[in-house]
Amino acid sequence: MFSLPPPMTARCEAELPVGDDWWFEPHWSGIRCLVHRARGEIEMRDEQGRLIGSYFPEVVAALVHLHVMSFALDGVLTRPGHHRDDLYARLDKEHEAVAREAVRAPAQLRLVDMLMLADGTELTARPFSVRRKSLFAFSATSDASPTIVLSEGTRERQIAEAWLKGEERPAVVAKRWTGSYEGGRDAMVVVRASAGD
Repeated sequence: MFSLPPPMTARCEAELPVGDDWWFEPHWSGIRCLVHRARGEIEMRDEQGRLIGSYFPEVVAALVHLHVMSFALDGVLTRPGHHRDDLYARLDKEHEAVAREAVRAPAQLRLVDMLMLADGTELTARPFSVRRKSLFAFSATSDASPTIVLSEGTRERQIAEAWLKGEERPAVVAKRWTGSYEGGRDAMVVVRASAGD
């Protein structure tokens, strides 16, 4: 039976890695979230392994409405125009306050990786190229939902460098295109934009 692994983590580097075996995507400001659905039940856990689904009812509802009864995903909970601290503040609120906030300022789940297919096939040992293709196909089932969004990404280092120089000055995550999902290990690289650029 599939169980959620710890999330794959990233080590900080000064520059983006060079080579053909890298995938680059924005490092979103939010709560890292692993999602597992089995027999219709949705399990959402943060980086510390805490169950957080009850604090994001709008995301759970969107996942239920996908009508895919089995999957496991890696993503980031974000809220447009808000910082990650605003999302973490939900974890200290009462249920009624959480429900009101979910309507007033709903969160989004930005998908960054896929760990299990609908038929129960585990993907953690597969290369990211396979997982990304599966994630892209999965995301097509959520096209009508503004709550579940496929994270953008590129294999072009120049594009990723341009992101670091953009007005929002994001960080960028790099993961190996041929790499497996190494839960609990710093198998990715994160590079933050320099404030002096």
